[in-house]
Amino acid sequence: MDDLRLSHEHLPDDVTHVVAEGRLDVFTHPLFRECSAELTILGHVWLVIDLTRVEFMDTSGVAVLNGARNRASAHGGALAVVCHDDGRGKPHRIIRLSRWGPTYDTVERALEVLARARSDFEADC
Repeated sequence: MDDLRLSHEHLPDDVTHVVAEGRLDVFTHPLFRECSAELTILGHVWLVIDLTRVEFMDTSGVAVLNGARNRASAHGGALAVVCHDDGRGKPHRIIRLSRWGPTYDTVERALEVLARARSDFEADC
């Protein structure tokens, strides 16, 4: 069983970039859930979740992504997922992550989408 490694960095405009590496599955999803919940508690609710280094992901991974998205949304934020559609993205295609919601090929594209979502959110306030 490979481990899940998580790192994050805070970017401009209050966006937090979370990088997952390894396996996101039934054995490792509690670590991801804990990390994303802690970030939300600390007020980091604009999240880019980078799965480009995830080698394997099962439905447990989708469930924790959904939970992270719901927590961010409940606190006035949003979540964008980055994953490739090349050979490294194969686990995401197998579980049909694209059916869960939009995914983006690059962090830059995900940041653009979050900036638009934030602008829309602030205009509604």
